[in-house]
Amino acid sequence: MKDNQVVSYTLGILFSFCLIVTLLITSVEAVTYWTPGYYEREYSKYNVTEDVHMEMDDLLDVTTEMMAYLRGNREDLHVPTIVDGQPREFFNDREIAHMEDVRGLFVGALVLRRICIVTAFVCVALLWLLKADISTVCLLGNRTVFCHALCAGTCDIHRLHEIFRDLPPYFLQQ
Repeated sequence: MKDNQVVSYTLGILFSFCLIVTLLITSVEAVTYWTPGYYEREYSKYNVTEDVHMEMDDLLDVTTEMMAYLRGNREDLHVPTIVDGQPREFFNDREIAHMEDVRGLFVGALVLRRICIVTAFVCVALLWLLKADISTVCLLGNRTVFCHALCAGTCDIHRLHEIFRDLPPYFLQQ
């Protein structure tokens, strides 16, 4: 294998990995932040308001504040609300400490996605500079290393979807 092909192959694999990470993080973000009514439907489906003794509007307000905190758009998680008809803070100290760790994961994932997007663009630019043929159909010729890596990455994304598809119901049952 020529040096140029090794570099092209490595860049293709790196691009695929970055694409997988970017799409995985973006898909989680799309469900948690961009899907209108997602939490209200889930809370209704699992009768969460009865378990936490709150009205749906109050629970959705707490959720909005929590999601802002997880993205780094809110300094603390002291959220006053009404529970059992009484005003109180929704999260206790133990829950706030746990959510600090979760916030680190959320913010870290957003940073990782930015790094992967930049890396993916750099990989494509380097492949272009190396004159690697990135537009060829995967089954044609010797200069299809990038496309092979992209096809393999696409298969990996499908496998990850199959693995993670059933996680939310599993966690909710516990």
